[in-house]
Amino acid sequence: MKFIINGGRVLEGAISVLGSKNAATPIISATILTKRPCIIGNVPRIGDVTTLLSILESMGSEISWLDSTTLRIVNRDIDPSKIDVHLVRRIRSSILLVGPILARFGSFAIGTPGGCHIGVRPLDAHLEAFKSLGVKITYDETRGIYHMRRETNKRAENVILKEFSVT
Repeated sequence: MKFIINGGRVLEGAISVLGSKNAATPIISATILTKRPCIIGNVPRIGDVTTLLSILESMGSEISWLDSTTLRIVNRDIDPSKIDVHLVRRIRSSILLVGPILARFGSFAIGTPGGCHIGVRPLDAHLEAFKSLGVKITYDETRGIYHMRRETNKRAENVILKEFSVT
């Protein structure tokens, strides 16, 4: 294929690149790892992001928008046992909270993440990765709740997911 570009004018200027959900949700989830204030820029104000922020608030996070795309998050005094299970079930990206919460607190119970518009996608790859890192997982079928507890302090390991996904 050959492209011919006719012109003669120098192009110049700047464009703004909007933030994406698939970048913002893991970054927001990672803020759980610290008690210090986190400032995140270029965050899109879209449904999954606002739901994830509401989930954090349900645990006690302090969240404020500094401007239209910049967030300040403080997770100093969060309590994962207060997580809003109904909000968790609204977005698949809530699975991204598990790793940071287990790293900081050692145990966690979470409802089955949901909200995927492209159909049901199993969490097996995530669960197997956590197990390979020393996490014991049980599932309460009647309540739809995963109970997870870090049993060892495995630090680094090669974890290969059997499916590729942003969440």
